[in-house]
Amino acid sequence: MNHPSNKLVPLFKQNPEVVDYLQQIALDGIWYWRAAAPDDKWIAPRFWEILGYGNNAQQSNLSQHVHPEDEVLWSNFQNGSSDKSTIQEPIIRFLHKETRVIWMKCKRSVFQDGKHLEVIITFKDVTEFKEKEKLLLDTNRNAKIGAWEIMLDTNELYWSDITRSIHEVPTDFQPKLEEGINFYKEGYSRETIARCVEQGLESGKPWDVELQIVTYTGKEIWVRAIGRVDFHQGKALRIYGSFQDINEEKKIVEKLRQLSVLEAKNKEIEQFAYIVSHDLREPLTSMMGYLQLLQEEFSPNLSSDAQELLMAVNETANRMDTLIRDILGYSREGKEKEKQSVDTTTLVQQVLSDLSLQIEKTKATFKIGQLPKVQAFSTELKSVFQNLISNALKFCKPNMPPVIKISAVKLKHGWQFNIADNGIGIPKGEEIGVFNIFQRLHREEYLGTGIGLASCKKIVEHHNGRIWVESKLGVGSTFSFTILNS
Repeated sequence: MNHPSNKLVPLFKQNPEVVDYLQQIALDGIWYWRAAAPDDKWIAPRFWEILGYGNNAQQSNLSQHVHPEDEVLWSNFQNGSSDKSTIQEPIIRFLHKETRVIWMKCKRSVFQDGKHLEVIITFKDVTEFKEKEKLLLDTNRNAKIGAWEIMLDTNELYWSDITRSIHEVPTDFQPKLEEGINFYKEGYSRETIARCVEQGLESGKPWDVELQIVTYTGKEIWVRAIGRVDFHQGKALRIYGSFQDINEEKKIVEKLRQLSVLEAKNKEIEQFAYIVSHDLREPLTSMMGYLQLLQEEFSPNLSSDAQELLMAVNETANRMDTLIRDILGYSREGKEKEKQSVDTTTLVQQVLSDLSLQIEKTKATFKIGQLPKVQAFSTELKSVFQNLISNALKFCKPNMPPVIKISAVKLKHGWQFNIADNGIGIPKGEEIGVFNIFQRLHREEYLGTGIGLASCKKIVEHHNGRIWVESKLGVGSTFSFTILNS
């Protein structure tokens, strides 16, 4: 091989430490050539080592190692402008000796040295970055999370490929703001998203809502829409956020609701629990593992928009994991076979100890009467007290510490327990419905899955008792349940 006479190359040849230093701190390859003599080229050994050839490929034509789909990009880049100020930085795929893909970020500098036109191309291996970027995209695609953005000065709406796919629009469809809102199902969903956008523009309030849309092909699906507004000097500049298809999740919830309405018992619930555990938990666990990998190794290098998408995926995965855990817990309720003598005073103290952080945070006080010993399924009865006391702490009035009274009344054939609070109360007419599975009040203000009170009802019925609530909105609630003798 004929090495060029340019003074840079002798420096490289005479001082290989210079090349090693450049490659160690910033570069993974250097390619020098003269435009007037295409065969007069020199490529630093590090590039060939990355492609798996060691020093044996020095005579090889570099273009032969370009990925077939990037051949045109490489040709245009290699033979680009001769303007000495021009620096191009495409990311081009090369093929490793073992056929795997190596991604290289390339920079091309052209300059005149006397009568000769000299070209130096440097390479930076960004394979790890691109693989993690692909992992993030695959995770978003699997979770069906897309992005959207509205530039308010032009009123143009941008949808990512995943968002467009969720809406099932043609490839040439160019959405506008009004068209985007009109995809939401007429009535509650459209009115809600319009109100969210209006409040965001007025006060900067972000939103996170679950609504229905009607796709371009006429299909009704559930979506989760997250959005916020960017302001500069008090003027709204853009609206942006994420958009997720949650239709499958809603189908699962609806299937569970139907099972509850039909009072599916024992075998059906056991079979369904297996489906939930096996068919949902395993892929969810894998996705959460990918998310952890992305957060630990990749998050600092992402843009703010990409980080928000990653947070949305993580939040959705955690929410689904909680839902699955609660479903499995619900399916297992009522399985204890042997009752034992349970000191409910000790049981309540154990619950209060478990909830100590929540009690300290809310500054709650308790008034506990004399509680009896009963014949019961210990673990299940503790779950009832834990759910009811936890709800009393959760649904307290703002800036008013909860006051919770726990008492018991002797019945002819058992005991009645009462847990009273001074919280926000339940609207009239909703008292019975709160014990239905997935029935949730105050969805926007409080987190939850709507399974806790349904579990309490199931456990109490397992003790041949019943559970009910007396409540007044704005005053408080008293939950009562009975544990009857066998």
